[in-house]
Amino acid sequence: MSMLSQDVQREILSFHSLNEILKQLADFREGKNAKKLALYSGHDINLYVILSAFGIITEDCLLANYQGEVQGKDRPYPNCKYPKFASNLIFEFYNDTKAPYVKFYYNDKLIRLCGNNDHCSYKEFIAFVQKSYGNHNLESWTEICTLPRANWTKRPQVNFDKDLNPQNIQEDAKAFEKVEAQTKYIWLILGPIIFILFGLSFVCVLKRFIKRSFFGEGSIIYTVKEFNEDDEYEIPDQADASNLSSP
Repeated sequence: MSMLSQDVQREILSFHSLNEILKQLADFREGKNAKKLALYSGHDINLYVILSAFGIITEDCLLANYQGEVQGKDRPYPNCKYPKFASNLIFEFYNDTKAPYVKFYYNDKLIRLCGNNDHCSYKEFIAFVQKSYGNHNLESWTEICTLPRANWTKRPQVNFDKDLNPQNIQEDAKAFEKVEAQTKYIWLILGPIIFILFGLSFVCVLKRFIKRSFFGEGSIIYTVKEFNEDDEYEIPDQADASNLSSP
């Protein structure tokens, strides 16, 4: 199971990005900001989350396109492409008309989000995007994300006044400072002990090395005898050679 195989995963992961886009359009529409261009930079997964929420990229279409390429056939879903380096999403907002509308591009290719039309009316686009992230708001998003992954079907009530109360935050900060201070005291005690044990181990190893190197403890001494050409010596036969010991 991939990270975006469930609807709730696509909705939750795309919520903030898509909500930010709607906010930009609404502010421009209402005259709250006069920005002509809003530019966001991210990773491939950020684009993938939005494209997955829009239904442009799915696991099935990626697999079908891969199988088509392997078999030497055309890609059955030409718009279903995982975002590569320098990929981009463009939301064009036409607000100068009586009926404002939005166009959407993926890597400079127009993508039809609202039926066969090459654009969505402003209201249609808002409805489409909100449906893509499950019509969540910040409260429902928080409720889901405070649960373990296996428990997403249940949504407990979150008390924002209690959890985000400044007094509780201060108490948590004091508790953290207390734990941090205790940790420092522990290291003040354990640090010298660890240092002493390490020093004793080093001394023992050094002492054994000196004994081996300078006093011959445990070492093997080899004696080499030089023979002259005039010396006579016998080479033992095979039977006698078995009784010889190595020097």
